[in-house]
Amino acid sequence: MDPSPVTWMRHLRPDADVDATACGEELLVECRQTFGEHSEGVVAWAVGCTRSSIERAFEEFTGQPPTSEALLAVRREPEMAVIRCLLYVATHDVRYLGASNEIRSVIRHYVHHPLPEGMLIQGVHLYHRMVVSELLRAVDAILTAPDEKGRAMRELSDRAFHYWNVLATEVSEAYGEARREWSRSRDAEREAWVKSVFLGSADIDVATQKLGYRFRLTHTGIVVWSPRMAIDSAALADLTAKLLRAAGAIDILVLPDGHGRVVAWAAANGPLALEDIDRELPPTICLAFGTPGRGVDGFRTTHREAQAAMHISSLARASVGGSGATGYGDVELAYLLACDARLAHTFVRRELGPLCDSDDRTTALRQTLAQYLACDGSVARAARALHVARNTVGNRMNRIKELLGAERLAERRLEIECALRVMDAVGVLDPEKAAEPSEFSAERHPSQHGTDGRFDVARSPTAVMR
Repeated sequence: MDPSPVTWMRHLRPDADVDATACGEELLVECRQTFGEHSEGVVAWAVGCTRSSIERAFEEFTGQPPTSEALLAVRREPEMAVIRCLLYVATHDVRYLGASNEIRSVIRHYVHHPLPEGMLIQGVHLYHRMVVSELLRAVDAILTAPDEKGRAMRELSDRAFHYWNVLATEVSEAYGEARREWSRSRDAEREAWVKSVFLGSADIDVATQKLGYRFRLTHTGIVVWSPRMAIDSAALADLTAKLLRAAGAIDILVLPDGHGRVVAWAAANGPLALEDIDRELPPTICLAFGTPGRGVDGFRTTHREAQAAMHISSLARASVGGSGATGYGDVELAYLLACDARLAHTFVRRELGPLCDSDDRTTALRQTLAQYLACDGSVARAARALHVARNTVGNRMNRIKELLGAERLAERRLEIECALRVMDAVGVLDPEKAAEPSEFSAERHPSQHGTDGRFDVARSPTAVMR
C-alpha cells in the first residue's frame, strides 16, 4: 500500500459507533475534498478519538468522568482541533496550523471562566499524546510492509508534533491577549467593585454610584445558568434582568460567570415575588436563589445561599434530571446534609436501606413515612394529608417497620427524617455522578485565584466570608 498519509488515513474507522461531529460544515467539506468517499469514516474516527481524549482530560483534571452535558458543551473545539490535525498530517497544508477562530473564541471564554493557562496548554499536550498514539496504532494495523510502516510513522510523528506545537504556542498567545482585553473591560471593573464589597474594602456609597446598585436595600442573590450552555452570557444576562424586574426588583446587578452562566443580585424594599418564576423560565434554563438579606451582610450571605441552592439543583439533575428554579429556603437542610455527596450517599443508604429503591411502591412507602413523621406518628393525620385511607397508611407503616425495624425507627427518627429530606431534594445520590461540581461550588482560598489577582465572583465570596 502507498504509505503516503492520505492513502492510509482513508482506512481510519472508529472502534465503536459515535455521534455525528459537532464541528462546522466548512471543515467537513475540506475532509470530503481530501479523503473523498472515505471522509465519513475518517471524521467518525476523529470524533471517537476526541471523546476518549475529553474523558481522559476530565479524569486527569477533575478526578471524575464528564457528564453527557459536559461532553456536549466542550466537544466542538477539540473535535475541530483533531480534524485539523488529520488534515495537516494528510496534506502538509499550513492553512490548518494554529488556533482557529473558534478555538480563539473559546479561549476568551476560559479567560473569563477562569481556567488557568497552564491547564489549557496541558490539555493541548494531552490531545497530542492521545491522537498521535491512536494514529500510530492505526498505521501499525493498516500498513504491513515494515519499510512503509516506518516511513509513515516518521512522517506522522514529525507533522503531528509540528501541528500541536504550533497550536500550543498560539493558544498561549491567545490566552494572554484575551486576558489583557478582559482586564480592560467593563465587566472586569464591575467585578472588581463587587470583590471590594465582599472584602469589606469598598466605600459603599462610591460602590453604589459606580455599579448603579443600592447596597443598603434588601437583596436576593441569584444564579442563572444553562446546563447545556445553550445560551450565551449576554443573552442570559438580559433574560435574568427581565425576570427580576417582573418579580419586583428595584435595582439589578448582573455579572457574567463564564459562558452560559450569570450571577446576579436583585435589590428591593422587601422579598421578591419569585414564587411563580418557574413558569417564566425557558426549558433549557435553571435558576437558583438565596433568601432575602438586608445591607452588605445580606448581599454577601444571599449570594452564598444562591450558590448552595445551585449545588443542590446540580445534584438533582445528576440524579433525577431536575431543572427549573431552586430556592435555598426549600433545600437548606438538604444542602447542609449533602455538602459532601459521597458521605451524603452513604448516610442516606445507611438510614433508609431498602427504602432507597426508586420503584413506585417504595416511593409511596417513603412518602408515607415522611408524612407520618411530620404528623408526629398520627396515622389519621397522615392519611388525611396523603388523601388515602387510614388502613393504607397503617399497612404501609407496618411494612416500613419490617424493612427498617420498629426500634430503629424510633431510636433514629431524626436521622431517618433528614435522610428523607435529602432524597426528596436530590433523589438517590450516585457517589460518582453526584460529586460536587467543581465548576459550580469549589471553595478556594484567595491565593488560588491566580497570579493576576482575578476574582471569581461565583466562588470567592464563599472563601472570603469564612
